[in-house]
Amino acid sequence: MPTYSYSQCEQGTFGSGNDSYFFCRCPTTVLNKQWVLADLNINVDFSLLGNISHLYTRPQLPLVIGLSNNTIDDYTHTVPVTFIPGVNMAAPYILGIRQVYTNGVLAALGIFEATKTFLLPNIIAFYPDPTATFTGSNRSSLNIFSQANYGEVPFVQDNQEKSVIAGFSSVGGLWTAFSGIFAILFGASMLHIFYGSKPLSIFGVAHRFQAEAMKKDCLARYPQILKENCSPEQRGLLSLIRDHLINLEFMDDEKDSPSSSVDQDPATDVERPLVAAGRVPDQIELNTIQISETEDRWTI
Repeated sequence: MPTYSYSQCEQGTFGSGNDSYFFCRCPTTVLNKQWVLADLNINVDFSLLGNISHLYTRPQLPLVIGLSNNTIDDYTHTVPVTFIPGVNMAAPYILGIRQVYTNGVLAALGIFEATKTFLLPNIIAFYPDPTATFTGSNRSSLNIFSQANYGEVPFVQDNQEKSVIAGFSSVGGLWTAFSGIFAILFGASMLHIFYGSKPLSIFGVAHRFQAEAMKKDCLARYPQILKENCSPEQRGLLSLIRDHLINLEFMDDEKDSPSSSVDQDPATDVERPLVAAGRVPDQIELNTIQISETEDRWTI
């Protein structure tokens, strides 16, 4: 089994201030089958730690033993083992599997495919180590060895109970239920009952960027859209649909502008003949005709 001294391992710190951590990563070693799940013997001399052990109410040193290739994953998902002076322990462990999300934004949206998996050492128990040689009042040791596991392998997986899409689905289901209730009781949707909005509209919110161009195009395609069935005598099914189902508020400014009332074809204009017919008595001047009879000709 390979043995490495402290100076041969990679050393570094993680975090800052009182939340900083010191880590030591041993070199990568290609193991034979007889070295798989090798033992780990950790010796700690508290007299050499200085102020590290005095950050707590009593001298102690928490150590995180990780098997992933990411230091952050080791500190985040592994339970630390705490050393205290003068204790020599032996602890068996079995391997567990941990699966975490690599993208929290996608997980919040309900996309759970972006994950990564790594191993975790699950320590089963702690026993006094009768074979310990690194002893003393300020010395501690921990001998971690693999235990045969004939049962299930612990598997811990991140799970997002609620997501943004699930929230929209819940709101949509609630909205649909209330809309159905209002439709049964009042014959219309909630928006129509509370705000008077019509259920159908030719254009949506996205069309507001080209609103003027689309209004002109609509008037060019349907020049009588604002004039047909306007008189009380001609109002029928189309007027009922326009008043209660189809929203034409985007055409209101076109209806009031002078440009919408000029250059119209008199043959297809509905309102103009009606208005002209109503004003005939005020516009026509009656002229009297005098006819005198003579011998040779009629004079007017």
